[in-house]
Amino acid sequence: MKLNEMCSRTWGCLRFAVFAAVGLCGASVFAANTRWVAKEDPNASDANAGTEEAPFRTIQAALDNPDFVAGDTVNVKRGVYDEGESISETSVISN
Repeated sequence: MKLNEMCSRTWGCLRFAVFAAVGLCGASVFAANTRWVAKEDPNASDANAGTEEAPFRTIQAALDNPDFVAGDTVNVKRGVYDEGESISETSVISN
């Protein structure tokens, strides 16, 4: 194998490794989830998944959820919550 062929293959492999690493790191950023809390929603339950259609009833349930990881966001809709907080507009809590 000639030197320029070897360098070309090595550079190609190195570029692939760098782009793959960047892609994997970027994927973890986009893997963040958004959880919803809406005490006054009739579908709200702390047993829910925390989606907008099936929100948690309490803020604490969203934070205690085992699927809640760094980078996730909790949207809290207006209402008076058992935790003693009064939310007048939708608020966002980021982990």
